Amino acid sequence: MQVVVMGVAGSGKTTVGKALAGRLDLPFFDADDFHSEANKAKMVKGIALTDADRSSWLDALAKLLQDNQAQGRGLVLAASCLKKNYRTQLFKAKPEGIKKAGEAVEQIRERAESKQALINLIYLESEKEEIMQRLASRKDHFFPSSLIESQFQTLEVPEPEENENINLINIPSALNLEAKIALAATKILARSHQFG
Repeated sequence: MQVVVMGVAGSGKTTVGKALAGRLDLPFFDADDFHSEANKAKMVKGIALTDADRSSWLDALAKLLQDNQAQGRGLVLAASCLKKNYRTQLFKAKPEGIKKAGEAVEQIRERAESKQALINLIYLESEKEEIMQRLASRKDHFFPSSLIESQFQTLEVPEPEENENINLINIPSALNLEAKIALAATKILARSHQFG
């Protein structure tokens, strides 16, 4: 079971992701931990990242998803992935699987193809004013509230048809944490039974 929690900075990706991972008994990963030191330094200075800055970061996240899928493990990943092309890059490649003794490359690909995971994409809807207040009260985080405008300018709200293997779940900002987790878990489990 692959779960990606997305949204702008300050939308609660880490909080929701950790709680959801606990509910689903899955390991949690924060995409912020995969940023290069150069990317973090730019954000600390209030400089918005470019697509080129994000490319290696997205590749690292895609590899995380692929490796876990190839090993038959699930995870919850909190990642902004604000643009459609970021999500395409994140979900693009299918894992090549684990090579077994005497197994041909074609067999690996066929086996990997047959176990392509459903990606549950949790989109945390957000209001700019609420996010500004939340980020202003944050401490010890490299993302300054001054960059929130660029986050909303970059945001391309995900659509169900972006990827046939995506189970898109929109979570309204008005819900409290417990309600968000309950809604996400219910929809993930319902679609997982249907998909697999």
